[in-house]
Amino acid sequence: MEIVEFYYDDTEQVLDILFTDSDNEDLYRNLKLSLEDILSYYPLIIEEEDVIDCDQDFIIELLEEYFKDNSLPEEEYL
Repeated sequence: MEIVEFYYDDTEQVLDILFTDSDNEDLYRNLKLSLEDILSYYPLIIEEEDVIDCDQDFIIELLEEYFKDNSLPEEEYL
């Protein structure tokens, strides 16, 4: 899995993640997670400040936990 970009909108409290999980670099997946989703799926106890200052390792760990219970979003071309 490769994280292309991510952005946390603290006004809307939504984390927008663009990533790819295939060898085809033209196919991407986009996922939007609410703060509530993040807090429930991340394996450690965190606060919104942790999400604001997160890095790619945080995102990967969050996605791995999230996809244990949820399916991948549809692939799309960019």
